[in-house]
Amino acid sequence: MVLLFLQPRLLFGRVLPMSHIIILHLRSQLSREKKGDASASSYYAKMKGLADEMGAAGKKLEDEDIIGYIL
Repeated sequence: MVLLFLQPRLLFGRVLPMSHIIILHLRSQLSREKKGDASASSYYAKMKGLADEMGAAGKKLEDEDIIGYIL
């Protein structure tokens, strides 16, 4: 799920555009996501969905990057 913000946020004293904040959040989710007990197909679908959301926010991930997060 993408977080929606009503105003720009500060990070290290800088005002960041909302798309950048969303991308940071999605990157964090991608790096923390674990397969756990999920099936391989549902884990892939979850990771692909997060990658697609990043693309919609303006930061398209290459296939190699998505594979790196999955592995």
